[in-house]
Amino acid sequence: MKPLYLKLQAFGPFAATETIDFTRLGDQAFFLIHGPTGAGKTTLLDAICFALYGDTSGGERSAQDMRSANADPALRTEVTLEFSLGATRYRVTRSPTQDRPSPRAAGGFVKETAKAQLDAQVDGEWKSHASQPVRVTDAVRVLLGFDSAQFRQVIVLPQGRFRELLTADSKARQSILERLFQTELYRRVEELLKEQAASIRREAEEISVRRKTLLEQYQLPSELALDERIAAHRETLTELERREALARAGSEAAQASLRKGELESTQIKAWKEAEGAYAVLSARVPAVDTDRARLQAARRAAQVTPVAQLLEVARQDQTAALAANAAAGTRVASASRAADIATGALRAEQARGEARLAAQRTVAKLEAILPQARRLGVLRNGVALASTGLAAAQVALTAKAKARDAAVAAAKTLEGELELARRDGANAQALQLQLGLARERATRVARCRQLDAELGPLRESLAAAEAGASRATQTRDTARVAMRQAESDWRFGQAARLAAGVKRGEPCPVCGGKDHPALAQQTLALVTDEDLDTTRAVLQHADEALADAQAVRQKAEANVAQCQVRLADLREGAGDVSDAGVQALDQEIQTLTASGAKAEAAATRAERLAAQTIQARQAQESAEAAVQAAEGALRTAMHEHAQQDGEWRAASAQVPEDSRDPDVVTASLEAAQREAGALEAALQAAQGAERDAVALLAGANAALAAAREATTRAEERAAQREAAFVEALATAGFAGADDYRAASLADDATRVLDDAVRAFDVDLARAAEWRQRTAEIGQALQTPDMPALLAARDAAAVQLEAAIRQRSELAAVRDALLQCKGLLDSLAAEGRDVETRYAVLGRLSEVANGNNPRRMTFQRFVLATLLDEVLEAASLRLLRMSRGRYALQRVREQGDQRVAGGLDLEVFDHDTGGTRPANTLSGGEGFLASLSLALGLADVVQSRAGGIQLDTLFVDEGFGTLDPESLDFAIRTLLDLQQAGRLVGIISHVTELRERIDVRLEVRPGVAGSQAVLRLP
Repeated sequence: MKPLYLKLQAFGPFAATETIDFTRLGDQAFFLIHGPTGAGKTTLLDAICFALYGDTSGGERSAQDMRSANADPALRTEVTLEFSLGATRYRVTRSPTQDRPSPRAAGGFVKETAKAQLDAQVDGEWKSHASQPVRVTDAVRVLLGFDSAQFRQVIVLPQGRFRELLTADSKARQSILERLFQTELYRRVEELLKEQAASIRREAEEISVRRKTLLEQYQLPSELALDERIAAHRETLTELERREALARAGSEAAQASLRKGELESTQIKAWKEAEGAYAVLSARVPAVDTDRARLQAARRAAQVTPVAQLLEVARQDQTAALAANAAAGTRVASASRAADIATGALRAEQARGEARLAAQRTVAKLEAILPQARRLGVLRNGVALASTGLAAAQVALTAKAKARDAAVAAAKTLEGELELARRDGANAQALQLQLGLARERATRVARCRQLDAELGPLRESLAAAEAGASRATQTRDTARVAMRQAESDWRFGQAARLAAGVKRGEPCPVCGGKDHPALAQQTLALVTDEDLDTTRAVLQHADEALADAQAVRQKAEANVAQCQVRLADLREGAGDVSDAGVQALDQEIQTLTASGAKAEAAATRAERLAAQTIQARQAQESAEAAVQAAEGALRTAMHEHAQQDGEWRAASAQVPEDSRDPDVVTASLEAAQREAGALEAALQAAQGAERDAVALLAGANAALAAAREATTRAEERAAQREAAFVEALATAGFAGADDYRAASLADDATRVLDDAVRAFDVDLARAAEWRQRTAEIGQALQTPDMPALLAARDAAAVQLEAAIRQRSELAAVRDALLQCKGLLDSLAAEGRDVETRYAVLGRLSEVANGNNPRRMTFQRFVLATLLDEVLEAASLRLLRMSRGRYALQRVREQGDQRVAGGLDLEVFDHDTGGTRPANTLSGGEGFLASLSLALGLADVVQSRAGGIQLDTLFVDEGFGTLDPESLDFAIRTLLDLQQAGRLVGIISHVTELRERIDVRLEVRPGVAGSQAVLRLP
């Protein structure tokens, strides 16, 4: 972290606004802050700490106490710090809780709550990163990597407190190193190892519980009893399997006897069924013989059927030929009569020749007159259209003149209404602005009343939080007293515990002597290590509960303060928030709303009338143009009418009066054409009818001759087929056609009858064969006793089932025991695996979590290694500044095994060759050691990847305790930091420093407040 700009306003001795631009230093990053006592040198460091964390550099003065007594009451106390962290720039602004002049009550003050804002510069613009004091402090802690106390030990070495990092205990130093080197990973490794070891222990406990549960489930005291019970079941199972085999053999023999009896019974039953079937078929033999004779007759008739069918066809052909001959004679007579009628009609049409010639001459005459009549018709239509256009133009001119007069009157009316509407809506915008202000004030009043109502519950929550914090404090104090008493009792009892293990003649573990004249006795209740750990845990829990309660109280205080600030800000512009004020404000809003609505309506109406006026003027102009266009159209129509009328009169003089109408001429021509066409069509029709009649008569005579010949041939075939039919009847043995028809059957009926006869013959033969075969077997057998055989089979099955059930039940018990043994063996294997894993991981967890001779956790071991690097870097500077005498090193041997160690410091004195605690150094020596430690810490942190950037160091006093030579070494060391790019600022009254350091930040006191001036060479 490197500061860029610092702005103080009404802060400490700085009554006005002071801005310090650290970027002006450039490469000269080593500067002196000097000035008279009380001028405000330390206040600059207080301002940096306050902007970042909300407290001062010494941690002793509260933020409220930093309000400048000389500042203008209206000037807010505020500090703004802009700093860089790597490549990112941040800006934090913070103000404490303070009293501000009341905007309403003259001479009064209002309480303004603390405020804070943290912004980050992204793409050249400031974006909010956090707001509200607590959140800003948390965000800064995350960005910088340490809290306020650690900041004062690493970045700012306050006046009189520069030895804190040097003399801090191991626990405090661990907290600082954890944040600086970000070693949370190693702590998570410890926790992960601890969790995994605990998980393995739980697995082992689960395996033991499962093993015990299995044995209890089978009511077994041990695995040996399980093996004995399995062996006993095996012997019993062998005997039960032998019994089952005997029962199975008996059951199979009984089933074989039953199957034999069932077979014999079936064979006897089949013999009886065969006898019955043969008897039934034998009874049907006469009826089947009758069907057989009927089938033979049908077969003889089938031989005659083709000849009979040919005879029937011949008779049908003869009948058809006779009918066709008669029809042909009828058609010949009809055609003869039609030919006579057509010849008479042709002669009549040929006699109308003169009428046809007269009609043709009339058509030619009318066709010659029609073009002239059509031209007159066109001219007449043109005159009519011109007359119509003339009348329409006169009417249009009259209408356009009226429309123009109406448009002029409408435009004048709208202009008068527009002037009135503009006067009424002139103050609409002013009324709307007043209404907006009144509504905004109403919103502020409503929000004020709402926040006022919310403030009561927030204050109650604050009171409850303060009470909870008070109770937590009392609980913590009680636990602390108990802890001190337990530690005192434990230390008092250590001598008795050691004495209990001392034997006469053996050396004392404390002094080594073998004489023990007066061994310590335990007079009070013995406090064990477990009791002491429990008391410590109770105290730690009480500390955590107190921290939680304080956090709740701080949150409640922030909520109350935030609500009060918002309420004060709102009341500044809200005015009277009483009920009467609210009613007056509501009445004002209603009045302004009504007036504004009227004015708005008038303004809207004015806008609408303005648009209508423009449209009316445009309509007036359009009407004027339309009148002029109508007058031109009237003149054109009059000229066109005169021209058309002259042409029509000239053409009419050349055509007779009765032929001037083209429609009449066209109708007469069409009538004449129809008459001539009808006469010509009648002549052609008569000629065609006469030709058709002659052709039809010739065809009818030819058809009559063919029909007579076909009739002769059909009669001859019928006679031949009749003789063949008589001969076929005789051949088949039929006396006549009636016998043939009685014997005839359809093909389907013949097939069905033939199939039935054949099927009966086959069934009869099979029944005879089956009767003979079953009789040969059944006559040699005796009927078996089936109930006795069934009873024997069932008894054997019951015996077998009982044997199987006994064997299965015992086998199930044996299998369950074997399964139990398998599960126990599996659990034993799992237990051995768990023991193997715990032997490695469990021990590793114990070592990593501090159960080792040095009482160091894994994270503390890593921190100790890092601390060794820090001490090595610090010792290089300390040796130079102490002229080769002192070096810092870590305490290797832990004296008190009850507490965690490994991070304690000691000083090695090269003059004496021995070590001593760091807190035994003198003031000047301690200052040099603290400075060396801070610089070494910064070097190592920045050299480590992922470490926090420590680009700045401020030292407040301490140089006055050094002799000239040590001071020279210290100055040289700090100048080396400047070359490494570090910003180093020191506060001191030492005159020699002012002479040797060219870059100075002078703090000058004054009656109106102090001022800070940066002096560059």
